[in-house]
Amino acid sequence: MEMEKKTKIIKDLQQENKSLKNKLLSGNKLCDIHAEESKKIQAQLKELRYGKKDLIFKGQQLMDLENKLKVAKDELEKAALDKESQLKALKDTVHICFSSVLHSQTGSLHRFPATPTNLLRYSALVNNSRVTFQQPHAKVLTP
Repeated sequence: MEMEKKTKIIKDLQQENKSLKNKLLSGNKLCDIHAEESKKIQAQLKELRYGKKDLIFKGQQLMDLENKLKVAKDELEKAALDKESQLKALKDTVHICFSSVLHSQTGSLHRFPATPTNLLRYSALVNNSRVTFQQPHAKVLTP
């Protein structure tokens, strides 16, 4: 009877040993699966870090370009203002010249009669945005 008890205990222990081996194998399989998943996740994280660095670099490049564009825009606006002020000064100079000529001419030498109507007519030429100068074909007589 004691022999049967020992045999039964041995069988139970062998069965438990088999069960533990199966659990260990399935645990190893799960660990391998989790290890593979962990490696994949680590690779994805690495790619994301490199992507983040690349995005940061591109963002810095975009900010540099934006600053350069702002400087260029400011310079263009300044140049446009300078050109406008030069054009206004030129128009004012031409207007003063026309006014001076129109007021100083006397008698039969009137090429441009200095009446207020004519002054307004010729000032319209001065206020035009395109001012062109032509050499006169006739000799100008000095009074």
